[in-house]
Amino acid sequence: MEEYELVISGAVGGTWAKERLYPDLKTNNLIGSYELSDFPMELDRFQVSSGSHNPRRSCSSIL
Repeated sequence: MEEYELVISGAVGGTWAKERLYPDLKTNNLIGSYELSDFPMELDRFQVSSGSHNPRRSCSSIL
């Protein structure tokens, strides 16, 4: 029988939940390659440059 661990948290998002983010956390995705149709990754909004990796605050905001 396999054992499982259940983690209950006050926030959704797993690794990307605001309470779990550390300052330099980034995705392996470049800006523009990971976005939702109704929530585009706007460079001005997240203060990032084209060709950079998605910063923690952009992924946390999507979730």
